[in-house]
Amino acid sequence: MSRQHRAAGGPDTESGPLPVIIAERCVHARVEVAGCRACISACPREAWFLGDDALALDTEACDGCGLCAAVCPESALLHRHEPLRRDWGDSAVALAGCERAAVSDGRGIIPCLHAFGIRDLLLLYRDGVRRFIACRGNCDDCARGRGRRLEAVATQTNVLLTSRGLAPLTYEEESPRQWTKTAASGLPGTPGPSMGRRSFLRRSVKVAVEEGMKMSGLAEAEANQPVPPGKLVGHNAAGHIACHVPRIKPECCTGCDACARLCHHEAITLVTREGEAQYRLEADACTGCGICADVCEHGAVSVGSMEMPAEKAVPLRQAHCAACGAAYHVPYRAGEASQRCPICLRAPHRGMLYQVLP
Repeated sequence: MSRQHRAAGGPDTESGPLPVIIAERCVHARVEVAGCRACISACPREAWFLGDDALALDTEACDGCGLCAAVCPESALLHRHEPLRRDWGDSAVALAGCERAAVSDGRGIIPCLHAFGIRDLLLLYRDGVRRFIACRGNCDDCARGRGRRLEAVATQTNVLLTSRGLAPLTYEEESPRQWTKTAASGLPGTPGPSMGRRSFLRRSVKVAVEEGMKMSGLAEAEANQPVPPGKLVGHNAAGHIACHVPRIKPECCTGCDACARLCHHEAITLVTREGEAQYRLEADACTGCGICADVCEHGAVSVGSMEMPAEKAVPLRQAHCAACGAAYHVPYRAGEASQRCPICLRAPHRGMLYQVLP
């Protein structure tokens, strides 16, 4: 990813702040054959473009809507749009309004509600938010509303939560008048928390620390490594739905280990122990970046979304090649009789590997 177009904390647009770019996280900075085009597809102003050398951002075309950050699988792009948060009882509520929704109160107003992705909602959920109240304009007449919308993201988030036995995140939409009233005075008919002096002081310290983290750029709890959505939701149990699911077709796999070596989050790992080997698949560790599928030359690896993981391991047969003697491993395949490694199978030894000339 090109660094020259954007540095963290740089200039803002008329609509809002430009996305913060963490270039080293981008899949295009890791693998030349990366096929991710998420930010390019999501941008309604065609501000992102992929050249021969790098992925770059046209800062003059960008209006800071944050839609690219919502779809980036590696959190290489971060927007600085924060919903308004309020504590109510044992839980919390988040309020966000679209800048085109004719809301009079400026708190919690962001360029586009669809800038919140699944990971954003799960981070809010992890922080105790159980209710999200939105106020939006007419998305059908807005270029920003042509892609994935917040209501669909909220539905997917609740699929993940409920499949693991967790309470859903309530998503609601209010009129500009009601939303402004709610943001100013709280939820109608809902008592605020009773708070003694010590609780008040503890809460004040917590808020001060959180604000300090935001100002210092450390509000992202995973400053060095983004936490995959599955890790945020937790409760990894049988029968749960996963946000992203890595898959390997044994009949196509040659055991080259490229997917395992390049998976930055260990969603695919090679495990060898006590004479046995396998590719271990951890769906909750997957971000959906697609690098594993991009580097597989035989189409053996793919990544599904919003589904139940079918398998957690692919057993590997270990042997020594009858042609070259090298150790290798491949998935078990029915009826397989060959004792040659994948390299020798691709280049059969019909002659000598080398010849000494007189």
